[in-house]
Formats: sequence, structure tokens, C-alpha cells
Amino acid sequence: MTVVDLTERLNLGRVAANRLMRSISRVPDPRQWPPLVRELCETFDPDELAEALYGLVFEAVAGDSRAGWLATAQLLCGDGLPYATAQAIYRAAVERELTVVRMILLAGEQAHRTAHEREFRPDDLLGSLTLGERKAMARRRDPELLDRLVGDGDPAVIDILLGNPRTTEAQVVRLASRRPNRARVLAQVGRAHGGKWLAQSAVQRALVLNPYAPVKMAVALAPLLPRQALREVKTASGLNPLVTGLAGELLALGERAAG
Repeated sequence: MTVVDLTERLNLGRVAANRLMRSISRVPDPRQWPPLVRELCETFDPDELAEALYGLVFEAVAGDSRAGWLATAQLLCGDGLPYATAQAIYRAAVERELTVVRMILLAGEQAHRTAHEREFRPDDLLGSLTLGERKAMARRRDPELLDRLVGDGDPAVIDILLGNPRTTEAQVVRLASRRPNRARVLAQVGRAHGGKWLAQSAVQRALVLNPYAPVKMAVALAPLLPRQALREVKTASGLNPLVTGLAGELLALGERAAG
């Protein structure tokens, strides 16, 4: 893509992206942002949406505003775009050579690494309890119990844990960083309670760098990372090539923005 084409795409993308940003500015709770992205997707055609997503990514990596892409990432990590919509935007991104948008929409739900159950260290306490008992534990206020439940393998327990007001960011970062891990558990971090934990930079970094996280989640969160973290992702071993490749593309885009 030439510099002229890049500038044109940015200008087109910002027109559509600014509409979303104006909507977001009127809603203080980030958990309510994904429906605004869904509304945008219902309003614009695929060509405009591809350009809008490109504009939001550019705003994020340039450091101007990450709110628009955070809302998009929350949607992608949660219910996601309808398949037909995502497919149409993907085709438009390919035609317009919007590489970062194409790469983000190309990712699937599977993780780069899959752990076998024998790889997880048994927990005598959790192993002796029923699912209902573990759910009840996840609602308690005891920090030691909450620490222990970070290792639970059931998304229903994790969902309750993530919604417990006593759960700390440090505990969620431990959950997001834990290896080996289950993709279904890490995916719950993006789905639980409107994806509220995705707004935390430490959680974003931990998920992108975790090869057990769904690749779709890793690429959706990558544009939110600062450049130092993107460099770390680009050179990390054991990650999906789509994730490391996207980090390189985002760094290049950030350099263009700085220039």
C-alpha cells in the first residue's frame, strides 16, 4: 500500500471510527461498549467497517485513544461478530490491503497450545468438591480460597470468580498468565461481565503472551499493548505465528503514526 493509499484509508476509517468514539464517550461503563460496536456493524457496509476497524487500530497503536479498539476487542472476545459479517469485512480488508484487520479476523477460537488434563497439578481440595460447592466458594470473600480457584478448570466457576468484587487484578493476571491452561478458561476472561477485565493492561499483556489463550483473543488484544510489550510479543517463542506477525505489523503501523 502506498503512502497516499494509507492516508486515504485512514481518513475514511476515522470518519466511521469517530462515530463509535462519540458513542463511547457518552457511556462511562466499558462493559456497555460492545453493543455500540455491534450497532456500528449493523449501520455500515463491509467496506466502511474494514476501514473503521483500521482507523480504530491506528488510533490505538498511535496512542491517541485505545477506547474504540478496547470496545471492539471486548466484542471479538465475547459474543463476537456474526460469521457472515466477519467474513464480509475480511474480504473487504483483503481487497483494501488492510493487513492488520485481515490478520485479526483470520484468527480462530483454538489456542496455539493445548494442554492435556494430565499436565495439570491435582488440587486435593478442589478435586474433592462438587461443581456446585466450587461455585459457592467462588462467591466467598476469603482471599486464600479465591487464590486457589484461579486453578479451577470449569468456566462456570471462573465466571463467578471474575464477577466476585473481592477478586483482585493480581489474581486475574495470575489466571491469565497460568501455563498450562485451558483455552475455555482463558476465553471466559473475555466473556465474563462484559469483558471488564480486558480493560486492564496487565491482563491484556498476559493473555497475548499466553500460548494457551485462544488465538482470536490474543490478536484482538494485541493493538491495545504498548510498543514495549509488542516488541516482547514479536520476539517471543512458542506463540502462534499470526500473533507474532501481527505484533510486527502493529509496530510498523505505530512507527508510521509517529513519523
